[in-house]
Amino acid sequence: MPGPDVTGTESAICPDLTFRVCKDWEPEQKGVPSMLIRDHLLMSRRGIPNWPPVWTWTDGLENTHPKGEVGILKAVTLSGIGPSDRCYLHIYYQGSVYIGCLLFDDRAFCGQLAKLLDSYCNRSIAEIGGLDLSHTF
Repeated sequence: MPGPDVTGTESAICPDLTFRVCKDWEPEQKGVPSMLIRDHLLMSRRGIPNWPPVWTWTDGLENTHPKGEVGILKAVTLSGIGPSDRCYLHIYYQGSVYIGCLLFDDRAFCGQLAKLLDSYCNRSIAEIGGLDLSHTF
């Protein structure tokens, strides 16, 4: 079965990692599991989805209690304590800095995702949540 048409004007190719984003194609409607970060099956811990993380205020003007896919990714760090089953996202949002933790069952996926996310610093969390992982890992 052929894949979606990603050559039309409704498509965009991310120059960094050649991710393809097709605005008119929704894989879950075609019977194909979604490979977007926000919907990926491995983006979970014990069956509970981990995206987007809960944001905790660490510095800045005031805690605005952000929720969801907000802010700009500034740094990604893997846990320094074993097992390496979590990574931390540091974001900037409305004059403050927040941290969110992604917990995983699959440690290998956690490490791979942390490397990938590190290459997306200074991008919005909403944009990152929409990245298609089907051509990676």
